[in-house]
Amino acid sequence: ILDLAKKQQVKAILQTGDFWDTPNPPLDFASEVIHQWTGVDVFNLLKESDKANPNPLIKADYIPLIGVVGNHELYGNNISTLDKTITGFMNKLGLMKIVSKSKPVYFTTEDGLKVAITGTNYHIDIDRPEYVSDYIVNKKLGDIHIHIVHGMLSDKNMGKYIKHTLIDSIKATKADLTISGHDHIGFPLTQIDNKYFINPGSVVRLSNDLKEINRRPKVLLIEVCKK
Repeated sequence: ILDLAKKQQVKAILQTGDFWDTPNPPLDFASEVIHQWTGVDVFNLLKESDKANPNPLIKADYIPLIGVVGNHELYGNNISTLDKTITGFMNKLGLMKIVSKSKPVYFTTEDGLKVAITGTNYHIDIDRPEYVSDYIVNKKLGDIHIHIVHGMLSDKNMGKYIKHTLIDSIKATKADLTISGHDHIGFPLTQIDNKYFINPGSVVRLSNDLKEINRRPKVLLIEVCKK
């Protein structure tokens, strides 16, 4: 993923939640993963701070990680526990930016487009009908608006026993692109009224379910330009 990101010269890597499979993985493993993604050696920060670089956390080739929080990385599916987790730790260090509707991130493309990125973290009620607004952007914040949600968004009815939200029920959103996580199988790019919805699926396989075995993990490459 990092090789692809560098080759394509992306401005950011977006993640849809469940970056970790547990709120607090072993520190040696967490340090290894953080170093792999950001180039930062968490256990060597004090030594780094003595060098010429005034901000040792930001490396020259660092690609910003931006996204939302999934249920696997929270205690008891409770977003209020974020500060006690590795994801919350990365967010506080500035190594991963957790976005929300009230805390967007903005980029400007080479041809002058303003891109807004917002998100909604997982919570236990996210796929109840009364919380459908978590999926919907009411006001477009840029020329292009991308909204990331960790919820069971689906392109088809999953029955009454699985809580989910149908794309059709959020098609009024002002977001140009809605990206969801949570469902590790995912669904293909869906276009409604010149708006796009997708879940590329989890990067890793977590079970030997036949669908998982046959699925090829993938990422989404997003190109934003006037044409």
